[in-house]
Amino acid sequence: MSIKLKWAEVHTPLFVAGCNLGQKLDPHKRTGLKLFLDKEENLLEVHWNQEVGYVPLSNVAVMIKAHEHHEPKPAPAPAPVCKVEAQVSTPQDHVFKGPGAGKTK
Repeated sequence: MSIKLKWAEVHTPLFVAGCNLGQKLDPHKRTGLKLFLDKEENLLEVHWNQEVGYVPLSNVAVMIKAHEHHEPKPAPAPAPVCKVEAQVSTPQDHVFKGPGAGKTK
């Protein structure tokens, strides 16, 4: 039985398919990396570049199980109400024009 993982850390750097994956294995940062926990064999399966690496659980420091449901993405930040400019035309101008004229409220 394999359990999908979303993150794992091993004690020593891991080399799979001629590539140094390092100690912290994060599929979100490395496209194509897949991690599975094989409970029957007590192994961490690392799928990378059409090859599979097997790491004994004694060499694994931390594993985080992947959740089956997808977390909602946060809403994008609202666009600024006015155009923010960092340049000044004269020495007397405020650096930030617009609401507040560069002064705090």
